[in-house]
Amino acid sequence: MAPFDAPKFPDAGIRLIDQEHRPLTKGFQPLELCDIPGVLETLTVHDKRMQAALAGSWCTASNLADEIVRVKGLSFRQVHHVVARLVRNCVERETGPRHVSAAQLDAAGIETIGRGIGFTDAQVREALDPQRFVETRVTLGSVAPAEVDRLLAAARAEVERDTCWLMDERQRIAESARDLEASVVAILGHGV
Repeated sequence: MAPFDAPKFPDAGIRLIDQEHRPLTKGFQPLELCDIPGVLETLTVHDKRMQAALAGSWCTASNLADEIVRVKGLSFRQVHHVVARLVRNCVERETGPRHVSAAQLDAAGIETIGRGIGFTDAQVREALDPQRFVETRVTLGSVAPAEVDRLLAAARAEVERDTCWLMDERQRIAESARDLEASVVAILGHGV
């Protein structure tokens, strides 16, 4: 959890459990590696809840900045200041990321660097859309759906190989134990 409180930001609850809910975390133990399969097997993902939680989140603000840098050729430093101003202005006006306009981005640009950015409403909203953000991350190991599917398939194949190896090793150990017992009986004339 982050060591700060940002009550005006809609996603602050994700970053900080407020004092009134802290007792809920008492008694929880950190997960051990051996606990993870059980967690994953019983995990229920609530797509709609996750989408609702992201609806008011500014988690993709840096993506907007990246898009502006890529499309308009401005410096990262300038653009990140512009986007920070945009977020601050929107939070003050209680405007969520899904309702941000190009005019609001231009106003933040004028306030910050003395000029508008020149994006369309569609460009602004697409850059701030969490679903689109995930879909456009297409590098190796990214969160893009196709890449996640590929990684899951590779992980399942690895688990299958490891499971086969483990079963073979357990069988080999059991056979060795039987051979050892047979050798003891042969030497001593009776079992241990």
